[in-house]
Amino acid sequence: MDRKKPKAPLSSYLIFCNYERENVKQYLSQNLDSNTTIRITDIQKELSNKWKNLSDDERKVYEEQAQLLKLKYNEELIEWQKSTYKDGPGNKFEIKNKFLLIIFYYFN
Repeated sequence: MDRKKPKAPLSSYLIFCNYERENVKQYLSQNLDSNTTIRITDIQKELSNKWKNLSDDERKVYEEQAQLLKLKYNEELIEWQKSTYKDGPGNKFEIKNKFLLIIFYYFN
């Protein structure tokens, strides 16, 4: 079975954007007149401003979620590499696997 490489995890900012995007769309649609269309750049600017104004405690929630996603990604990446590349002497991916394992156990 040829598995696809796992996708990189979302950052804390992107997790925040995913949670808040609909709220920002509603907020902008209420504050703009009906003839004005909401552009993606307007949404991103508002999300960016909200992110900058978050307190450390509020931001920490998203950072913890990002950390959990990163750990899960590292586990999946190691499993993918084990299933994709053969173990053996001289394997150029052997060092990278050891490094990822060290990172995984350090954060776990």
